Amino acid sequence: MILDAPDGQRVEALTDGSGEARFEGLDFDLGTASVTVTKDGHDIVSYVGLTAERSPLEVALWTPRPVKSLSGQVTNMLELEHQLIVDTTLCSRNYYGHQQVGSSYTIQVPTGEPFSLFSLEFSAETLPSGQGYSQTFYQWLWQDREAMTESTTLDFELDELLSPESVTGAFFFDLREDSPLAGDRGRGYVVARAGSHVNSMSFGFPALIDINTDATGFDYTVEHAPSALIDNPLTEYWVTVADGSSADKIRVYEAGFPRAGDHSLDFIDVPKVTPPPSDGEVYPLANQTWSWELYNEGVTPFLAVFVPTTDYYWSIYGPEDSTEFTIPELPEDLELLSALRENDAQALFVVERGGAGLLAGTVDALTNTDVIMVRYE
Repeated sequence: MILDAPDGQRVEALTDGSGEARFEGLDFDLGTASVTVTKDGHDIVSYVGLTAERSPLEVALWTPRPVKSLSGQVTNMLELEHQLIVDTTLCSRNYYGHQQVGSSYTIQVPTGEPFSLFSLEFSAETLPSGQGYSQTFYQWLWQDREAMTESTTLDFELDELLSPESVTGAFFFDLREDSPLAGDRGRGYVVARAGSHVNSMSFGFPALIDINTDATGFDYTVEHAPSALIDNPLTEYWVTVADGSSADKIRVYEAGFPRAGDHSLDFIDVPKVTPPPSDGEVYPLANQTWSWELYNEGVTPFLAVFVPTTDYYWSIYGPEDSTEFTIPELPEDLELLSALRENDAQALFVVERGGAGLLAGTVDALTNTDVIMVRYE
């Protein structure tokens, strides 16, 4: 554990047998502190802008789960041009399911644990409004499988088909007038997940979803696998940019199945994010300051730094309702630091409130020129 003290000194400490580390004699009249926690085999977590009121600070580290690869062919599809979903009950930081045209698939399953295999054949099209979808679901399948201890191949047939359940409702939201997702600028969607985790198995999707007549919300009809099969359901409602000009995305998670009837959701509006200018170095994040303008209160911003195709993941949390923070420097002996220096790292700016989260943007952390999601000003 590393502490950057208010006086600018850097102190390192190991946790004791109870998992606690203590730093004493800090003078917060000189400023704020930051803490970075590292542990072999785990992600890196930093908290910046700390004050005396944030003590004690409890830091949760994501514990990776061992997974094995399952791949094969799905037979008995009605049309190979249809989309195929193959998914499993795996709670993970990353999404390990499959959605693609055609009959071949590859997914990850938990090692040494029985799992459920879900599959769905469907087709989709964007509605004339450009703000919704019409999706036709053809074949649903659910199989309970024995535990796997090695990666393997499994070909299966779309038989043992399910009869899905259906629910009709509408969600409403209130965004500022110039929000990039307000009015005719947003496209809505609903996803139902099993396992109470944002990256767990998807089992429900809208057969129809579109903006309502006064552009204040989205009407939907969701079909999902039978509720008797699902433990700990979670529903994700989201809105993204309709014309695809950016990947700004706001989302709210609720425990349970998709709601029937009309209901309002407290989305976090899209902030205006200003990343630091690139200095051309391979490791540009350290000591750089990110700033943003928020339009909601009671929200926590953080930066998720990651390297695609690697296990590198670093979360940097700012204080609640803060409008800027400076990235701490990682220690030179940190094993994962080489992944950031040697690969095309990305930084995802996120704002969240409890179960609600906003994916505000991704940039190329090496050059800050490959703008994918962040809104710049």
